[in-house]
Formats: sequence, structure tokens, C-alpha cells
Amino acid sequence: MMSSIKIHNTLSELYKIFYSRSTKIVLPIVFIFQPLLSYISSKQILAVGLNATPETNSSLVEPIPPIEYIGFEAILLGLFAMIILGAILGSMEYKNSSLRTSLLLCSNKAVFFVIKFFVTSVFIFVVSFVSIYLSIASAQFALEREGLSPLILSNNVWYFILLGSLSWSLLTVLSYSIAFYFKSSLGSLLFLLPQVYNLGKRVAVIGAGNVAMDAARVAKRSGAEEVYILYRKGFENMPCTKVELQEAKDDDIKFELFKAPIELTEDGVKYIETKNEVKEDGKVVTVTIDGTEGMFECDSVIIAVSQSPRKNIVANTTGIETNKWGLVLTDDKGHTTREGVFASGDVVTGANTVVHAAAYAKVVAESIEEYCKKD
Repeated sequence: MMSSIKIHNTLSELYKIFYSRSTKIVLPIVFIFQPLLSYISSKQILAVGLNATPETNSSLVEPIPPIEYIGFEAILLGLFAMIILGAILGSMEYKNSSLRTSLLLCSNKAVFFVIKFFVTSVFIFVVSFVSIYLSIASAQFALEREGLSPLILSNNVWYFILLGSLSWSLLTVLSYSIAFYFKSSLGSLLFLLPQVYNLGKRVAVIGAGNVAMDAARVAKRSGAEEVYILYRKGFENMPCTKVELQEAKDDDIKFELFKAPIELTEDGVKYIETKNEVKEDGKVVTVTIDGTEGMFECDSVIIAVSQSPRKNIVANTTGIETNKWGLVLTDDKGHTTREGVFASGDVVTGANTVVHAAAYAKVVAESIEEYCKKD
């Protein structure tokens, strides 16, 4: 009798996990999208060359990793998804009073909880192992003859897959447990997600726009002790809004000005100092100072510099004119220089805030509606 109850509880837990809406969303992510991402990444590596280094290819920051490590860089996506799944499953126990009902029907509560956590842990480990294996196999398959056999791999790769699966499982079970204890997924996500990717104690953010300020503040709140903005000009030249700049200062973000990054290294950012010069025509330009190269040491670097419009549509379409910066020319209601074609957003105004983009999009949408009503 006791054995049949245990089997029933086990099947019940499996059924609940499998048919959860969150599980149906996460499984395609870890079984399809992550391996696909790994495949695409390996194809890019193959195009560059497995033996490529920063010395032979200027687009690389560091050498291509050994074959046995290729593919593991893509599994962070699945880990995020699994932590979120664990949090949702843990908090879901209290919905519709399903946990209370199960406890009332169960004579041995200790056995009930052991079965619940055992089934959840096994399910998480199996999903983690299969997901990581599919990602690594896809990566090696993409390398064609240069890669390992997707079915056999190597002892080291299988060992790394096992370690990765255990790491995923422990973090996901911890996420599940925290959400289960606090009856909410929020606490679990707020605690675990920032820990998955450790930026280190000292972080450098390259750039000085609104995105750079936001990135610096998030890095600070995610545990970094010191966060610096590296910018090749001064405060007066920063493209960020005054509000964003002040909020960054309030969060104790530090600024390293007149330093132009020239290379990313394992130790940090190699830079050269700059200064402003006034030309004969009165124009102020920023120039580098010879012999002032230096190294800004840091644990992580976040790049948040510049935006430029994609010119594919404009370049392949006649009648749409742009200015010298490549931005589409429009009137104040979004009409381009071609009849019946409208444009809105950063491709017209340049890099700006979401608020400005949304406000301008509303004006352009109304203009499009008026144009359509003419016919």
C-alpha cells in the first residue's frame, strides 16, 4: 500500500512538472534555441579559423579556445532559463491550494516532501544534462571535420558536461527551494540571477551615453565594488542626459575622462590619453597625446558605445535621402523624401531615449493614418 502511494506521488509530481506552462516554454529554449545558438557561434569560429589569435585577426580580443571548450560559452542562456523555471515551479506549489490538498491526503508528510524534491531534482538534472550535451554536440557538428565527433566527444568534454549539469541542477534546485520557502518566485530571482554572471570587484564601462550610465549603475548594484566610466572626452561632451549623469554620480560611479580605449586585454583596458584642441576655425576637436598609453586594470569590461543606423533598406531603395550621418531625412511628421514612406526612431533622430522614440512614433503613426485616409 505504501509503495503504491509513493509511485502515485512520484507520477503526480512528474505530471505536474511536465504539464506546467513554464516548463513548456523553457524546454524549447534549452533544447532548441540554446543548441542553435551554440551551432551559430561555432560556425563563426570556423569562419575565423580555429588557430586565430588577436595577432593574426584584429577583430579578436582573445585567442580561439581549444576545441574541447567550444560550445560551453553558449550555455549561459539555458542556465538563466532553468533558474527562472525553478523559481516558478517552487512558487507554483501554493497556487490553487494544491500543496495543502496533497498534504491532507498524505499520511506521511516527510515522505511526501522527499519525493517532491527528489523528483524535481532528477527532472532538473536530466534536462540540464541533455540541454548541455545538445549544445556541445551542435557546436562540434558545426566545426565539421575540425571538430570532435558529436556522439563520442572526449572524456574531458563529458566531464565538463557532467560538471555543468551538476552546477545547473544545484542552482535550479536552490531557486526552487527559495521560491518554495518564501512562497514567491521574486526573492529567488532577485538573489540568484545577479550571481550567475560575476562581474568581479572592479568594472570598466566604455562609453558615456544613457546606456553606459545604466550599465554602470546595474553593475554597481550587482555586486561590483568599483565601477568606472571610461570616456575619451570630458563631462561637457557626454551624450547622456544630465539626469542620467547625476544619477550615476549619486550611485558612486567613478569617471576616468580623456582616456580613449585602444585595446582590451586580460588585465583590463589599454588606453591613450586625449585632450581638446581648438582649431583655427574655432572648432574644438579631441586628439590623442603621443606617449601617454596606459593600462586601466579591471575584472570586467562592458562596452556601451555608439549606435549607427542600418542602411540596408535605404541603400536598396530609391528616393529615400539621408544626411551626412546616415540618418533618414524626414519632416516633423515622419514623411521621408519618398512618397508614402515614413520613418521614425533612432534612424531619424540618432541615438535617443525610449521616451523620445515612443513620443515621436505616436506622431508618425498619426501621420500614417492621415495619409492612408486620403486614398
